[in-house]
Amino acid sequence: MHPMISCRTVPYAKHSFERALEGIASAGYSYVSFGNPPHQGIEVPDDDPGSIAQLGDMLAARGLRPLMLTGTTQFAIGQPFERAVARLDTAVALGVAEVLSNGISRFDPQTRRPVDESELAEDRAAFVDRYRRIAPEAADRGITITLKPHAGITATGKHIAGLIEDIGAPNVRACYDPGNVQFYTGVPALDDLPAVLPYLHSIVAKDHRGQAGDVDFPVPGDGDVGFPDVFAALYEAGFAGPVHVERIDGPDEPAAIDERVRRARIAVERMLADVGF
Repeated sequence: MHPMISCRTVPYAKHSFERALEGIASAGYSYVSFGNPPHQGIEVPDDDPGSIAQLGDMLAARGLRPLMLTGTTQFAIGQPFERAVARLDTAVALGVAEVLSNGISRFDPQTRRPVDESELAEDRAAFVDRYRRIAPEAADRGITITLKPHAGITATGKHIAGLIEDIGAPNVRACYDPGNVQFYTGVPALDDLPAVLPYLHSIVAKDHRGQAGDVDFPVPGDGDVGFPDVFAALYEAGFAGPVHVERIDGPDEPAAIDERVRRARIAVERMLADVGF
């Protein structure tokens, strides 16, 4: 079975949400994922029923199906629980079955590097409690919550596997992002992936080039992640979940972004086919 491939609207953050949809559709995608970051400072969606209906029309007009919605902010510790439930209801209204969270991370203001995980023990405990409460609401709506590597308590696949085990809900799974793991920690994706494979729901096809901390995210397949081997490992494990294209660095002109996300789609499709998908 060939995984569904979506493009997140992340590369178009400096442009309108409408322009992001136009670019992603023109690049040949059938699926789109969104919810963070805002577009020109405007959050899409805003969980208002009226705007959600308009959003559905915008997607349908471009032949795009939403595949994943981000809920990091709405699920965050300290936010009203009703806001988390509203995000889940938005996902249902849009026909989305995966809601993503980045976990919790903190960064040293001087080095701009993630603080040691030992400083996040209280945050981690609160996160587990929060998601134990959110998970049943998501399950009632047929939604899988996925945790994505983003430094801090979700720094690696091993960190995420531990969180999932502690939360103990069958609908809380992993969205593995090998580019983020290598960027934030320097841990090679192929060394880290086995720890999270049993919990994997989806993957972000984000590549990274250079040492930890080097801001260089090329088209998937052009960096150091080793996506052909990553996809081969997924195929051998029987993976059949979504693949999300996310960040591809380059000029911010919309036409240039369109070309990068098009190249990313072609590269991901080729690499998946090459290993047997």
